[in-house]
Amino acid sequence: MREFFSSTTGKLITAAVGILLVIAIILLATSGAGASSTARGIGLEQSINVALADAGLSREQVSGLQGHFDKDDGPDAYEVSFYANSCEYEYTIKASDGDILESKIESPEGQRVTAEQARDLEKDSEPAKSASGTSSDYIGTDKAKSIALQDAGIEASDATFTAAKLDRDDGRYVYEIDFYTADREYDYEIDATTGKILDRDSEPLDDWDDDDRYDD
Repeated sequence: MREFFSSTTGKLITAAVGILLVIAIILLATSGAGASSTARGIGLEQSINVALADAGLSREQVSGLQGHFDKDDGPDAYEVSFYANSCEYEYTIKASDGDILESKIESPEGQRVTAEQARDLEKDSEPAKSASGTSSDYIGTDKAKSIALQDAGIEASDATFTAAKLDRDDGRYVYEIDFYTADREYDYEIDATTGKILDRDSEPLDDWDDDDRYDD
C-alpha cells in the first residue's frame, strides 16, 4: 500500500511540474510578443494615417499604398509610399511617436514638389482645348490605358495604375500612362489624338519585405 501511494504521489508531482513548465513557456511567449508589439510603436495603420493626413489625401484618392517597418538605420520607423495626383509620395514615420522624419513627393518629371503643388498638377492636367479643336479630339484616358495594357500583354485586373494623364510634350498632347504588376512596372507615352505609342519602358519592380508588405 505504501508503494502504491509513493508511486501515485510521484506521478502527481511529475504532472504538476509539467503543467508549470507549460504555463511558464506560455507566459514567456506572451511577454515576448508584447515587447515586440511595443517596440513597433504606433503601428503601420496609424503611420499610414499620418502620411495621408500630411499629404491632404484619403485612402480612396491614392493607389499603390504600401508600407513596412524599418529598423535598419536610425530610429525605428515605418516606410509608407503611395501614388496620387500623378505623383509618387514617400514618407518615413517615427515608430515611437508618429513624427514625420522624412517626406518626398516626386512629380512625373522627377521633380520634388509640395503636397499643394501636387494637387495643382492634377487640376492642370486636362487642357480645355487642343491645337486642332476641343478635348473631344483626344482618344481619352481609358483608351490610352487600354492601348498600353494590350501592348504590354497585361490584363486590366493584373495592373495597378499610378499615372494616367494628358500632358503636352514637344508641342503635342500625349497621354502619360504608368502602371505596375506583381513583378514589373511600365511607362508609356501615347499620342493623344492618334493613339500611337511614342515611347515605352518597363523594368522589374523593386522587392519589398514580404513579411511587412502592406497593399491597398
